[in-house]
Amino acid sequence: MIAFHIFWWPVYWYGLFYGITFLSWYLFLEWVGKSKILITYSNLHQLLTIHLDAVVVWIIWGILAGWRLWHVFLYDWGYYRLHLTEIVQVRQGGMSFIWGVIGVIIVLIGIRKYYKLSLREFMLLGDLVLCVVPLGIFLWRIGNYVNKELYGLPIDQSSPWFSSLLHWWLAVDYRIDDTPTFRINTNIIQSLGEWFLTLLIGQLIFRRQKARDYFRPGFISWRFFIIYAIVRFSVEYLKALPASEMYGLFSISQRLMFFFLIWWVFLVINAKWRGD
Repeated sequence: MIAFHIFWWPVYWYGLFYGITFLSWYLFLEWVGKSKILITYSNLHQLLTIHLDAVVVWIIWGILAGWRLWHVFLYDWGYYRLHLTEIVQVRQGGMSFIWGVIGVIIVLIGIRKYYKLSLREFMLLGDLVLCVVPLGIFLWRIGNYVNKELYGLPIDQSSPWFSSLLHWWLAVDYRIDDTPTFRINTNIIQSLGEWFLTLLIGQLIFRRQKARDYFRPGFISWRFFIIYAIVRFSVEYLKALPASEMYGLFSISQRLMFFFLIWWVFLVINAKWRGD
């Protein structure tokens, strides 16, 4: 959906939100590099001061490639293999946040090898990236709402709570196919967990570590993914998902969230980079 025009050039809501997120990412990482709070992590500090432009560009490409390509291959390859030219038409929708994260992880692994970051520096870079990710999640959910995507289950308007003070944010009139239907506002519910909780916890941890001048690489990352996985897994039950995404009792996203949760719990238990 178009937000506004600059002369004859249309600016889409998603493009605007992505631009805000990427700019915030750049400014935050630039601030971290200039503040010299990571001066003891010499390679990472050099990365954020000398090579920041290249790092941010590669992260952006990792996000976009992961978002789009994994959606194409995992969710709708049967269609796109017959319409190859539409793979790059991101304006038509079809972006997968989960695989965007995986795309970033792959890029960060490449950055680690190329710039010779230690494991602790690599995990700390991941923490810094995830300090800004919640902002992108929040804007992404706003985009879902604006575009009438990922809507929730229908709500019985005769239910007692519907006319209460809570309905203004728990329910929304989506008017799908011009039919006024009140549905659970899963985008708002999901953003409160995926955005507010992860942003609050991530920023509190980062500022506390900064104040103590002692960083625990990976400390923000595993908290982010565990909270995100729990919230995403739970809210899926409130969404009006197509039958093609459900396999038994669980959707594709829920199965991926379960994998993320088990993976990060395993890392927390066994990893030596926690700094404990």
